[in-house]
Amino acid sequence: SATWNNLQSIISDTSNHSLEGQQFTDWRLPNKHELNIMYLSILQSTGGNHQMYNSYWSSSELAGTYNSAWYQDFSNGLQSTYPKFVTLSILAIRSF
Repeated sequence: SATWNNLQSIISDTSNHSLEGQQFTDWRLPNKHELNIMYLSILQSTGGNHQMYNSYWSSSELAGTYNSAWYQDFSNGLQSTYPKFVTLSILAIRSF
């Protein structure tokens, strides 16, 4: 978990990844569209019976402001914005 403003330093720190994940340096935060695709994929693959109940930051900022960014709630699929000082979970992905 982290505030939006310190996400990059957390994602870049290899100690925050599994041993396999530490082999890679291209980790990044998904944008709000990618995060929604991940949510829908998990929902479909588990038949709606998944164990992910956190809200996750996306890399997408709210247009017209530097104070808020988009997140996705994995308990219900809601996408909304929070101020960047709020602490939420992180779900980093690798570029491909």
